Amino acid sequence: MKQPHLLALLLLTASSTGLAATVYDDFNLKQWDIFRGGTGPSVHEANQRVEMMFAANSSDAPGTGEFFVAYQSKCELQGDFDIQADFSLLRLPQFNGTRIGIGVANAAVERTSFLGGPEAYLVDAHHGFTVVPTTDKAGKLRAVRVGGVLSGYYFDATLKVWKLIDSTPVTTATGPFALQVWTGYADFAHVSIKVAWDNVILNSGTLVGARCPFAAK
Repeated sequence: MKQPHLLALLLLTASSTGLAATVYDDFNLKQWDIFRGGTGPSVHEANQRVEMMFAANSSDAPGTGEFFVAYQSKCELQGDFDIQADFSLLRLPQFNGTRIGIGVANAAVERTSFLGGPEAYLVDAHHGFTVVPTTDKAGKLRAVRVGGVLSGYYFDATLKVWKLIDSTPVTTATGPFALQVWTGYADFAHVSIKVAWDNVILNSGTLVGARCPFAAK
């Protein structure tokens, strides 16, 4: 976030795609809903970013096999879109079982730490996935939907380029996006973790919805 508590969307004249972009990273609840499941997850805004935490003794919500925390947009994305966000693994030991990602269009673009390995980027839409191994502790994730295909990218900080993780079929329906962290008791290493999200940017796309404060009236 460039400033705390923005009162309106900031329109940028340039972005990583060369198009006008919309900053959506004011984390006040005029723009977001907070969801939590299970015992132990928590979230708060600090240092002008969202910080999400799991206690070491976190446990599943009854009957779900998982626990999670998410900031979900009140605005919905309609049609094709291109959205990105920064992540930081503030306290996330290797192979701890935690997944963090941008959830959108019934899929997620993730930076994942599987219990027992690997540490990887992946795109998950429940059709199977390919992992891209990584040691990144901070970086950028990007989700691009064109038609019925979602492509996930991570930013290579050394080469200064976006690299494709994978592409997968997804819904074309209008829906929200979310910044989320999740795992399950059986997959979790039971050590406390903390991750942060910042700089949520819509490079292209249309925001709509009755609950969206920025939708065209």
